[in-house]
Amino acid sequence: MKPIVAIRKSKLSFKNEMLSALVAVVPALILYAVFTICPLFLNMVYMLTDWNGMSLNYNFIGLNNFKNVFNEPLFLQAFWNTIYFAVVSMSVGTVLQLSLALMLYRNFKGKNIARAIFYIPLVISAVVMSLSWRNIFQYTGYINMILEQLHLIKEPIDWFGNQATAMNTIIFVNMFESLGVGIVLITAGLNGIPKEVNEAADLDGAHGLAKFFRITFPLIMPSLSVLWFMGIVGSLQIFDLPFLMTPDGGPNNSTTTITTLIYKVLFTRNQFGLGSAMGFVFFLFIATLSIIQLRITRKREVEL
Repeated sequence: MKPIVAIRKSKLSFKNEMLSALVAVVPALILYAVFTICPLFLNMVYMLTDWNGMSLNYNFIGLNNFKNVFNEPLFLQAFWNTIYFAVVSMSVGTVLQLSLALMLYRNFKGKNIARAIFYIPLVISAVVMSLSWRNIFQYTGYINMILEQLHLIKEPIDWFGNQATAMNTIIFVNMFESLGVGIVLITAGLNGIPKEVNEAADLDGAHGLAKFFRITFPLIMPSLSVLWFMGIVGSLQIFDLPFLMTPDGGPNNSTTTITTLIYKVLFTRNQFGLGSAMGFVFFLFIATLSIIQLRITRKREVEL
């Protein structure tokens, strides 16, 4: 009888655990369905209509919105602006993150404080950071004052009013804000390298760049792959920085990205059908790019 009682108790405890798990998960699933799944399905309906976002009446127009996406004058410019932003941010940003991570990996006094300083931008509101940097880069801001004091420029630079500097300034701010994530991920990869490997490399006479490219870099490739995947997807979806720092889209729309263009189409021009179609097209692009990136990453990991 005792084994039977024990089995019943174990089944009862298992049911209680499952019930507790469901109680914990269901609220999150409901929120996910309400704020993610439902809008996704509504978007798929809107992109086939001419709905203006306010009227109760709308007409189904089939795939006309998708034709209008590529006829939209700003779409291709916003697309290439977004690609430029993502590529430059990740290329230059990864080099900076990797360099700083290697420096902070060494043992020295204040190492933890230095890591915390680089991570601070991540815990500050994106709105606060964007507006703060916007003030710093103003015509009469601190950046111009410092550069003039150092005699690096003769007159103040209009960072957001010049087509050559507007997007690059936003890229600089984005790289600064993302330093913390990159340093943490790369440091995790460095900590995962067995000490025996480094000791064997030192005994074999591997030092400097040779040791880095032949041993360190291949072993932290998984961490770099995660960083690149997160960074590319995040950069392509960038909205807050260009929208808050250059609300008008910058000179000649040089800082208009796909997300800011979609926002303007939806809430300024009230073309919800066209905006939804733009969002769906861009979603397909990001999904395709993500799949390709994952396959390349897995192939490289297998080779390594």
